[in-house]
Amino acid sequence: MWQLQLGTGRTPGSHGSPRRSVLAVGLAVTTLVMLSAGTAAADEQDYTLTVGVPRIHQGEQSWAGLVDNRGRLGEDQLLNEELIDGIEPGQMNYARFGKSLLVADLDNDGYDDLVVGAPGYPSRTEVDVPGRVDLLYGSATGITGARAVSLETPALPGDEFGAALALSSHIDGDGQDIYLWVGAPGHDVGAAVDAGAVFRYGFSIGGTAEYRETTTQDSPLVPGTAETGDRFGAVLAGHTTNGIVVGVPNEDLGTLKDAGTVQRLRTDYLGYWLIEATDWNQDTPGVPGVAEAGDRFGASLAWGGSVVGVPGEDVGGISNAGLVQTFGFSSAIPDSLVPSVAYTQNSKGVPGVAEAGDRFGAAVSGGIFQCPETISAAVGAPGENVGRIKNAGSVTLILEPALSGLKLSECPAKVYTQGNRLPGTAEADDQVGAALGVRPGDPELEEDMTDALLIGIPREDVGKVHDAGRVVIGTGYRPKGFGHQGGSLPGLRFGSVFPS
Repeated sequence: MWQLQLGTGRTPGSHGSPRRSVLAVGLAVTTLVMLSAGTAAADEQDYTLTVGVPRIHQGEQSWAGLVDNRGRLGEDQLLNEELIDGIEPGQMNYARFGKSLLVADLDNDGYDDLVVGAPGYPSRTEVDVPGRVDLLYGSATGITGARAVSLETPALPGDEFGAALALSSHIDGDGQDIYLWVGAPGHDVGAAVDAGAVFRYGFSIGGTAEYRETTTQDSPLVPGTAETGDRFGAVLAGHTTNGIVVGVPNEDLGTLKDAGTVQRLRTDYLGYWLIEATDWNQDTPGVPGVAEAGDRFGASLAWGGSVVGVPGEDVGGISNAGLVQTFGFSSAIPDSLVPSVAYTQNSKGVPGVAEAGDRFGAAVSGGIFQCPETISAAVGAPGENVGRIKNAGSVTLILEPALSGLKLSECPAKVYTQGNRLPGTAEADDQVGAALGVRPGDPELEEDMTDALLIGIPREDVGKVHDAGRVVIGTGYRPKGFGHQGGSLPGLRFGSVFPS
């Protein structure tokens, strides 16, 4: 049993007791600590900005990918697969390095490490590989190649192993253990092509990962049936304890194609094995609305399943306007989700108006963004028109009442577009809010702590460079914009991937 700081870091060298359990994952550290067994504080994350760049080409290697990592204490870095033993420069055999990311202190040494997914090419018509997940360990100067390792996996070619990542813990009387969950949405289950799977790994105290099991929708205790095109494992969200949440937006409900569902994979109290999973969709009692074809319920998830994006939701007769469903956590049933308020852009107190193609909820995140000690959902609407500017995109901050215990009027919602609270100028097809992330605040600030929202603008043109992409950090007084360290490149779409 040991201690892990998920996405918060600690002061290097301040090695805590291995039996002191702490879990603080971005979203409202104070609330998460109450949900876990820990009470000790953590320090700021070691990295000020970590962005996956899976589209970048390197030499003759298309879709090679890299990770753009900015250090708070060490150097800024561009990381690629050449860090991994056994891969010679120019011989990177796996594509889309950086398609998924996690930041965590895996080996309990006080420095944040990276987990990086490289699921392979986006089409099976190209080089067919299983995909890969790499563990890259941190130091006082940032990420190093020392001890870098790839997970052993039973995945097969075309599985897209590493397309999504999530961490969870289980806590018992002896302390806390950590599990890594890896999505493989291209995994075939019998004759069901691209039905999808999730692989679980356990960590030792030294940060070594060991494969535990593979879960599909045909596994015992998991609701539903593995079907062609479900892509189970494409969307994952970590949970404080005993399992994760899986978004399955491609799930058909009866004859309703791509209506979507969300499933909570749970482990027993000791964390050794899976127990009966739970399932929510828009036909579940207590969840507002009705499941419809193309809703894509679960297309995006905030931490723990507290916010579920439904970007294909029609609002009245308005096609693909979008919706978000919020959840609280049950005290009666440990680790269970409880449906709360659903929001659209036509909801009372939410700025703007629902319009066709807004895709409100295409990306979601959560944290202390706008009101002290108050949890808000950040909701991306990349198809939002700003005036007459089509698909400029927006981000809306909305209170999560089930987690904050407040009314929406006590922390009014705000909308952010370029030129309105965000730097830059709104332009057609920028798609502000196509990706969202969070950099956790410093818990030592206590009631003054705020999290930094990461806003992706992947289709932003930089000068004459088309789709170079930008990232904006923060929603406070002066949000700052950042581009790729290596310079603006056409089609890079910087800002598409943040740590989950």
